[in-house]
Parts: sequence; structure tokens; C-alpha cells
Amino acid sequence: MGAPYTTITSPADRAALFASLRAQAGASVDTSALDDPLLGTSEAAAVIGLSPSTLAKARSKGLPVVPHIRARGRIKYRLSDLLAFLHNARVPARSNGNG
Repeated sequence: MGAPYTTITSPADRAALFASLRAQAGASVDTSALDDPLLGTSEAAAVIGLSPSTLAKARSKGLPVVPHIRARGRIKYRLSDLLAFLHNARVPARSNGNG
């Protein structure tokens, strides 16, 4: 039998789990991803200003939109990837020539 699953029901449970994982990993493993929330398609679409269906269609067509995680048939997006997508999509302001 595998290890039993733990249900995280509160922010305190989540913090305790992450503290335990960090302690087990020690200094040799980067655990910064543990602090990076995972969002579903609807939440991710809201962050970057797309509809959930547009984000899902782009993903299914293989268009380079935002990196995602597929686990057990569910799609999740890291908040840091969404913010990086927005940063990289930024177009600098142009001078109006009156300066």
C-alpha cells in the first residue's frame, strides 16, 4: 500500500505541510515552488485577461500561451508563470514626438 493522502483544509495545514517538506528536503533542494500557488484554468484566465475557453483552446492547439502542469487529468498554472507571461507581453510606451 502507498502512503496515505493528507487533506489540507486550512492555511495552517498548508504551512505545516510545506515546513515539513522543506525540513525533509534540506538545503540541497530548491523549495521556492512550494510558495507558488497553482491556479485552475478559470483563475489563470482571469489573471491574464483571457476567457477560460480561449486559454483552453490555445493550450489544446499547442499555441505558446502559458506553461501549465497536467496531473491526473487536471490542468494547473503557476502564478509566477502567469505573471511572467504578462511581463513578457508588455509593450513599452512609445514617445509621441512632442518631447
